[in-house]
Amino acid sequence: MDKIRWWVGIDKGVKIELTPNNEPVVLGECNSSSAIFSSTTISPSQNPSKLLIKHHSNNGDLVWVKVVENVKDFKISISGNIYTWSSSFGFGFGATGYTFLFSKYYNDGALIYTQRQGGNAIAMSFGTNNNFFFTGVFGGTVQMGSTTLTDVGGRDIFISQWME
Repeated sequence: MDKIRWWVGIDKGVKIELTPNNEPVVLGECNSSSAIFSSTTISPSQNPSKLLIKHHSNNGDLVWVKVVENVKDFKISISGNIYTWSSSFGFGFGATGYTFLFSKYYNDGALIYTQRQGGNAIAMSFGTNNNFFFTGVFGGTVQMGSTTLTDVGGRDIFISQWME
């Protein structure tokens, strides 16, 4: 083992992925009022909270950390952009049940955009030609982009395609 890093206040690592430059990005869970990363202290508004952490692979130093409340999962595209998503149950955003939120970040941690859609996103995958897909389940009527979907009995599957 060449290097090991640990951070005070992070209770567990949930997922790790590498950027195209071989830099690790970690989704961590924090169950305390603050987390300390070298000289950076983060104080999440919720407990437990999710943190998206990137550090440099060559020296292990922290590059950036973001509080990403309720994030379910994340993926990194070939271009190095980071996508997070979460789901919640309620009414609104063109849905009568679950809605999901996905966000796109540049490799430097800057937020590019956030979208809300109807349905409960379960998984995401990248395709070729800078597109990506979500799959999941929905019930009732949901709005996805300019398309309105209505279930045909209980819950139905959806597949949505987006351009990076």
